[in-house]
Amino acid sequence: MRRSKRLGEIIVMALALIYLASTHAQTIAPSKPATNENQLPAGVTPKRVSPAEFKKEYALIGMPQTMHSITYLGQRDGRSYINHRSKSVISGKWSDRVIYVDLAELDAEFRDSLPKTEMNAQRKEAHPDSVDTAGAKAYAKLKGNRAGEEREFEIAPGVKMTFCWCPAGEFMMGSPPSEEARESREDQAKVTLSKGFWISKTEVTQSQWAAVMGSNPLEGIGPYGKPHPEKNKGSNLPIVGVSWDDAQVFMEKVNANLGSDDGGMMSLPTEAQYEYAARAGETGMYPGGSVDDVAWHDGNSGGYLKPVGTKKANAWGLHDMNGSTWEWVQDCYYEELPGRTGPSASPNKA
Repeated sequence: MRRSKRLGEIIVMALALIYLASTHAQTIAPSKPATNENQLPAGVTPKRVSPAEFKKEYALIGMPQTMHSITYLGQRDGRSYINHRSKSVISGKWSDRVIYVDLAELDAEFRDSLPKTEMNAQRKEAHPDSVDTAGAKAYAKLKGNRAGEEREFEIAPGVKMTFCWCPAGEFMMGSPPSEEARESREDQAKVTLSKGFWISKTEVTQSQWAAVMGSNPLEGIGPYGKPHPEKNKGSNLPIVGVSWDDAQVFMEKVNANLGSDDGGMMSLPTEAQYEYAARAGETGMYPGGSVDDVAWHDGNSGGYLKPVGTKKANAWGLHDMNGSTWEWVQDCYYEELPGRTGPSASPNKA
């Protein structure tokens, strides 16, 4: 199974959602940026960026901003780190995005201009026992009974969305060397998901997006200053053309509507969660059938969006996990797949 098989030549980003027990049910988000500027924030996985992107972020350090705080963390193990904190316009909470670059990749003049401050080790979360307890109770309450079990969640007043249960388990992420048309970035890695999760049965539709956000971006101007094609507009077509940051605002609004009584929260899936759900226990290239059975693609779509849920579902009842549109995931992109237990979502884009 390839990491991406999507519709058309133009990259259009859509999203599926997961609902899972929050392991931070009793933590309190900081109301202002951390004061220790030389310490890697807890729970954050640094993302490697290009020298050009790093220099662009570095140039913003010290500039007066009310919704962002950009700090130079220092150097460690031949790398230089920056923390970009941003404040949500919905919840008022701060989140961290740490980037780094290998010092050897920087031009000598810029590298020599960087402060030689040593970055401290990652700080630990406060009161880990209370967090674990809260997460365990929420998980027990939200846990499904069988793979593919369906449950509805109200994402906006009067608007419900169907989710399917994906149980805990392990799988080989990526594709074997013998798979047709595979790419070098698809080397396999064993991944264990220690907790199950609910994932939306289909991609978020344009009507669902509009119900949560108040408008449909496809009604505006599209790429190259032209209106979006009429064939790509429709209440049951997937929402496309939204950014990762747009998706985070969408999630905040959905979570505000859901409340926190059951200890759960809505999120984008991690790449591991997405592929695990897409495979649904299978190992082939197109779980659930042939490519035409399960996916809309260049060869059968005419180059336009198609209604969600009209192709065959996989073994866990999920549609459009192959083909259709590109989809956002919560965590950052890894050139090499990070096989491990319970890959956690980090606030980085992919």
